[in-house]
Amino acid sequence: MSVGRNTIHNLGGTLIPIVVSLATTPAYLHLIGLAGYGALSVVWMVLVFFTVFDPGLSRATAYEIARRGDQPRGGQVLWTALALNASFGIAGGALLLCIAQPVFTEFVKMPTPYRPALAASLPWLAAAVPLGTITAVLNGALQGRQKFALINMVNSGCGVALQIVPLGVAWGFGAGLAPIIASAVLVRLATALVLLGFVVTHCGTGRPRGARLGEVKTLFAYGSWISISSLIVPFLMMLDKLLIASWLGVADVTIYALPDSLTRRLSIVPSALVQSLFPRFAAGASGAAPRALLETSFVVLLAILAPVTVAGIVFMHVFFRLWLGAEVANKSGAIGEILLVAIFVNSLAYLPSAFLQAAGRPSLTAKFHLLEIIPHILFLLLGLRCGGLLGVACAMLAITLIDASLLFAASRMNPLRVPQARIAGLLIALSLSLAAVRLPDGFGLALDFGLVGACSAYMMIATPGLLTLMKDAALPAAAKIALPG
Repeated sequence: MSVGRNTIHNLGGTLIPIVVSLATTPAYLHLIGLAGYGALSVVWMVLVFFTVFDPGLSRATAYEIARRGDQPRGGQVLWTALALNASFGIAGGALLLCIAQPVFTEFVKMPTPYRPALAASLPWLAAAVPLGTITAVLNGALQGRQKFALINMVNSGCGVALQIVPLGVAWGFGAGLAPIIASAVLVRLATALVLLGFVVTHCGTGRPRGARLGEVKTLFAYGSWISISSLIVPFLMMLDKLLIASWLGVADVTIYALPDSLTRRLSIVPSALVQSLFPRFAAGASGAAPRALLETSFVVLLAILAPVTVAGIVFMHVFFRLWLGAEVANKSGAIGEILLVAIFVNSLAYLPSAFLQAAGRPSLTAKFHLLEIIPHILFLLLGLRCGGLLGVACAMLAITLIDASLLFAASRMNPLRVPQARIAGLLIALSLSLAAVRLPDGFGLALDFGLVGACSAYMMIATPGLLTLMKDAALPAAAKIALPG
């Protein structure tokens, strides 16, 4: 199956839950309030951090299964990874039970009414940790076999259910956080069981068996470096919101988390593409040179993301005003504009990161993350102290630029040598200027639409592969994206 078809499957599987999330967020705010939504956001952030108890074995599973092809040892890799990750997940759940209470009561400025509900939810949150580590390996196995249609069918259903089921529980049983959290964990359990059925059916796993020493060594040789990134990245991703919760309170977390969550949706495009490319990078499928695949993918990805980023910046304030009202728009709009640029840069960096990992060099990305810890913390503290929530957004942009520069340099690729990248940078800078000036509605809207149109037209003309991708999206049965392989 082509990279283009797989990418479209991945996009479709991610877009559906996003649309549902946008529709349900106002309902959540109405039912549980601004502070309740912020408290729930902090809970999910803490749970995301516990994905560190997948010590790189899900990506190692995908790498080994893709590299080995149809060899029978692929089943040994899978069962070994499942046994290990289940053990790590149980240990992580036990640790969460021990530390979550002081985190939610002492470190975070959690309103007193929510503390009993969070205490009652701790067993459910602990159970979610091994569920997450097991699900990660199952997804990795299916990715290694390039079963992207199955992956996205299941994960899309899970994403929708994670929005609808807890909302229904909140509507039927009240605004308490405990039943909301419990229902979300049960949805994750159902997802893991469905994925296990597909893995056993489609991945040639053989009968279940325990971990094998030889496979343990193979998985950890690759996954140990991934685990370092898995430990650091979730911590860094939630650090901005934890600092805001600690210094300002959970209501301010919501003001920041709303644009943060919205702008991160842009990452679905590079994530979908990278999931499709990683097995090709690892296996060298169809004789395509990995570097040619990397460079061509970068140009196509840039052509997709630049117009979306420009449009998101110039219409951010209008969107928030229509979505959640003028008060939230005035507080969150400018934050979203800065964060969107950071996500744009980070999205482009997905490609060199995956390229390095698939080339058997995950140590480089891990070392970069280690180097970035202290600057990350210092930038966030400086931004929070000097500029409040907007200062935190600017700090995230600076940190993202540093990370992307390191990854591109390590992959021996200079984005600034690509004409489309230089033009995209200029158009994004112009769009930020227009958003800051806030021209009168009629004239301002005309300029905004003109800028978005100019960016789209240029990228389409300068990147012929983009036209092919658009045809693929409209006619998936004939999808053959203009990428090597």
